Amino acid sequence: MSGLPSRSQLLTSDTSPENFRHIQQRVLEELDDYDFGHIPVNFYLTSIHDHSLQDAFSRVVHKLIDSLPYIEDLLNVFCGVSAQNPSTALVR
Repeated sequence: MSGLPSRSQLLTSDTSPENFRHIQQRVLEELDDYDFGHIPVNFYLTSIHDHSLQDAFSRVVHKLIDSLPYIEDLLNVFCGVSAQNPSTALVR
């Protein structure tokens, strides 16, 4: 499971780590209250004002895809056949 606390830009640099730990602790306590405490949770502090949200989503997707090397090979073949740039092949 992944947690993506947002609006990190609102946290000051002095209190950001402390607040982030507090958010993590509250989420883990809630999960424990509902007997889901055994589920590992990865937290990624995000903001819409930088690339942290995109980076966090990328990490989540990579963890979800077991066969990433196979999919990358298929994407490379597709790009080679269709003359697409791999960095923009899946962008809408």
